[in-house]
Amino acid sequence: MVAIIQLAITLGAAFGGVFFDTSGYKSTFMFSALILGIATIMACITGFHVYRVAKNKN
Repeated sequence: MVAIIQLAITLGAAFGGVFFDTSGYKSTFMFSALILGIATIMACITGFHVYRVAKNKN
């Protein structure tokens, strides 16, 4: 798990640098907002699924 986190940090810095160099700082923030939105939606879907499964067990 530590290796995956380190890989994510490395790839985030690399892609962030590429976005910054090609399109400026705005693209970096827009991409970060997009990733945050996707992660939020995935967390909500997962939480709802876990709640539904736990509710059906009772």
